[in-house]
Amino acid sequence: MRGWALLALVLFAGFGTALCTGERSAHAAGPDTPNSLSASPTPSSEAPITSEDIYYKTQGIISGPPAPSPGLGDYPKLGLPFPFNDSRLIIWFLAQQHLYFGGLILGVLLLVMLIELRGLMSRTKEAARRYDELAFEMLGLIILAFSIAALLGGFLLIGLLTLYPHLTAYLTATFRPYFLMYGLLFMALSISVYFYYYSWKRMQDVLSKWIHACIGVLANIVGTTMMMLANSWGTFMLTPSGIDNKGRFLGDYSHVLRNPLWNSFNVHRFLSHILLGTACMAAYAAYHALNAEDPEERARYDWVGHVTFLIMLSVFFTFPFVGYSMILEIDRYNQQLWMTLTGGLLAWWIHVLSCLIGLLFLGINYYIWQRIDSVDSARRYRSFPKYVYLILFACTFVYVTPHTLVMKPKELLNIGGQQHPVVGNFGVESAKQAAVYIMMVVTTGSLILLRRSHYRLDRAANTFPDAALMALFFAGMANIIWLAIYGFHFPTNVLIGLKIPMVATAISTILFGFGLTFATTFRSNRVDSQNWGQMPARGQFALLFISIIITWIIGHMGYMKSALRLFWHVLGIVRDNSPWTYNPTMGFAANMITLNALVFWGGLLLLFWFQKQLRSR
Repeated sequence: MRGWALLALVLFAGFGTALCTGERSAHAAGPDTPNSLSASPTPSSEAPITSEDIYYKTQGIISGPPAPSPGLGDYPKLGLPFPFNDSRLIIWFLAQQHLYFGGLILGVLLLVMLIELRGLMSRTKEAARRYDELAFEMLGLIILAFSIAALLGGFLLIGLLTLYPHLTAYLTATFRPYFLMYGLLFMALSISVYFYYYSWKRMQDVLSKWIHACIGVLANIVGTTMMMLANSWGTFMLTPSGIDNKGRFLGDYSHVLRNPLWNSFNVHRFLSHILLGTACMAAYAAYHALNAEDPEERARYDWVGHVTFLIMLSVFFTFPFVGYSMILEIDRYNQQLWMTLTGGLLAWWIHVLSCLIGLLFLGINYYIWQRIDSVDSARRYRSFPKYVYLILFACTFVYVTPHTLVMKPKELLNIGGQQHPVVGNFGVESAKQAAVYIMMVVTTGSLILLRRSHYRLDRAANTFPDAALMALFFAGMANIIWLAIYGFHFPTNVLIGLKIPMVATAISTILFGFGLTFATTFRSNRVDSQNWGQMPARGQFALLFISIIITWIIGHMGYMKSALRLFWHVLGIVRDNSPWTYNPTMGFAANMITLNALVFWGGLLLLFWFQKQLRSR
């Protein structure tokens, strides 16, 4: 604990150094220097000078320095061989690793709190004990990951101060109180998480346990607040607000904090942390299930993997809606950004993301059907998987189809343009939306069959509900396909409105499907044994596959958000004049994203192994 207190003080001192750097650079540059970070040189006797906010269009008193204009010589030269001489790659690596481990901590911390509360509300002592042990084990893994995340954050701060001093000084001058608040919250999070862990075994009676759960709630509130503060300066760089067209702060910190993308990105990042945390815990369970020699231990971790998988899947289903809302906010702020993302320089990255999402849906359904096959009473459903995979493959092919193709002049002449007369129809947004929602509906159908396989139903109680479910899901998919075809007859601005009936159809099908399932199995006999630990090893490997794909997707989306700024540090305000002010090729960027994912998983597997050694002692 002393070491952590020292580390917290070091990081807090780092934030203080960042703030002081901005002030020292301002005084050193002087008021007449273009790169000056000092406040307005207007004498105090004169009336304050006002300017207009670039986003809110309100008048405010100029209270900050103009944005810096660093030249080529203002970026430090490291004098090291490639890639260690590329400042952008160093910051990219440190920032992504810090985000990975930080997201793991916040996601699993929320999961621990929910599992502890679930144990407190359990009806039996055995169930309460099982949930309590699971939550404590996950929290122990977080304690180990906390050290890595804090060290990576310290290295990232040092890297920013060293490699991008002008940009860092400008951001710290603009977000001065938020940087100080972030440092204080980091220390509060460290204290609360460690107290949460070390008081677990000592607070076991009913009243103390509820107080202990409140500590977990407090730790999650502090961690979420930290995330939101970090998101403020991250989204400010893409959608700046609270400043004028010269980058000068106008005195309203709420405008700087609430930039156009902040709210939607907070929701997206919060769900991403939960998704990453549950995916990593599912992989943790699969790792231990594959290595377990005791059948009881294998059964326990099989159950843990299934519980975390269900939470992960429920969060994953929210991303199509949250992602579209964030893209809509980008479009409202600047349509050129939206065009760059969906139909311009980054359009092919959308297709790569589509491939990953299609693979993720296939992996999810493969795990579900491995789980169904491990239940003895599910023999009646064993002819269904081939149809499920057929629909998923068809939807994946539609989802990854590009709207236009990169071709030679002769090829363009042969097909009459960049859009293929047949295949090109599947590359439009109407078809892609239909493919995503159909994959969601089919995956939900697999989940419903998994639930029904856990009940002993007679022929009369089984035939009609199965037929009704089949009719419901086929009707839902047919309506989604009809809406997609209907959308080909409307321009893009009208086509956006068809998202509403598509979403309504998908959600209605899912809700009615689960409602019918619960109604028909409410009074049925549940299978006492769910064959925990009997699922084939390939099901556990499917969990590992799903977790790695999710990590890859998160890294991929992080790159797209940063690359959307193109040659700007702060869009339209601070231009990137470094030697690395270009977007790398897709192959190079994909290799960097993959390297980040592999390094993260290498560290994560090391944590799994280390915690296993500690628990075995």
